[in-house]
Amino acid sequence: HFQGAEKLVNRLVELGKPFDFMEYPNRSHSINEGMGTSLHVHALIGRYFLEQLPAGARWRQSTGESREKWLGRPGTGWGGGGTPRTSIGSM
Repeated sequence: HFQGAEKLVNRLVELGKPFDFMEYPNRSHSINEGMGTSLHVHALIGRYFLEQLPAGARWRQSTGESREKWLGRPGTGWGGGGTPRTSIGSM
């Protein structure tokens, strides 16, 4: 219910936490009523992914492999671009 969303928004503001929120009034939980609603919500989700989730493979600590070895750059640390784990030329 919207009262729960209001409480969450108020608490996030109190804590100074950044957040994104889109309200779609007069729609059910499926958010598909109203002209253009489905297109809008899917475009919003796509934009969020593009802005918040950078492209590329991610190192997973659970593999037991060091970040440097995973990047193919021993001793250079994490970040600063790096060599992809695989390339088309090595496949």
